[in-house]
Amino acid sequence: MMFIKHTTKKDFVMPLKANRKVALSMEDKKQGRYVQVETLSFEPHAQWDVYLEGVDFPLVLHKQVFVNEGGNTGV
Repeated sequence: MMFIKHTTKKDFVMPLKANRKVALSMEDKKQGRYVQVETLSFEPHAQWDVYLEGVDFPLVLHKQVFVNEGGNTGV
């Protein structure tokens, strides 16, 4: 992520594993208060600006739900 953002000067879209730790504000990041992504509860298509542990710029976290023909879902 750091290479893409700082070296290539590009933005990107990628999945984020459920066990990654994020801070919900810059103040939380400065205080070291992180929560795992899987503990967050927000509606599909909602967006949050979060601060990923070890990354020096904010990320936009977006929840998207996929439903296939068999009725199975993926988040």
